[in-house]
Amino acid sequence: MSHLKNLLKNNQVRYVCTGGGSFIVEYALFLGLVQVGVNLFVANSVSFVVALLLSFLLHRYWSFKGEHRLDRKYQLTSYAVLALANLSLTNIVIGVLALTIPAFVAKILTMMAMVTWNYFILNRLIFRRVHS
Repeated sequence: MSHLKNLLKNNQVRYVCTGGGSFIVEYALFLGLVQVGVNLFVANSVSFVVALLLSFLLHRYWSFKGEHRLDRKYQLTSYAVLALANLSLTNIVIGVLALTIPAFVAKILTMMAMVTWNYFILNRLIFRRVHS
């Protein structure tokens, strides 16, 4: 149990846990919406926004916890701008990929790429701590 506690002190591990939970919520909601006939882009957008709110809270208060350089309002604004850029980009990429591969595969590939670039942006800019 103490090994797990030590492991969870690492913000990269917490980021992966938060991302994994957000991924499950986003992907399950996306699949559910597509299954009931919701438009692909609407399903992606709705699932993305729900996961965005969940992940912001978890990142702010757990993944990148500490004394932040930016105040909460600026962080939320920056996070929302990043999310809108991500949403636009993922909608385009999913739309293009879905022409040749199943939508669920396109969604996974797109989310994997987004996770990678978001870690660096979140850790180095948006949730940068005073004492890193």
